[in-house]
Amino acid sequence: MSMDTPAGISSLDSITKAGHYYLTNDVTLSGTWTCKYSVNLCLNGHSITANDSFDIITVAQGKTFTLTDCN
Repeated sequence: MSMDTPAGISSLDSITKAGHYYLTNDVTLSGTWTCKYSVNLCLNGHSITANDSFDIITVAQGKTFTLTDCN
């Protein structure tokens, strides 16, 4: 996947390198997900929720995380 070609993912754990991604379904997290890469993520009409009270997403130092809903 090039940095400009979005990839469909069903889990945030599928993000294994910098790039553009979009969700293919709703995602429910049971713990904090840390973005370790510079990522643009489109919700694609879906949602990211947590099944408890915690920081849902954190971003590693020196990385960027952009969340949009392109649908």
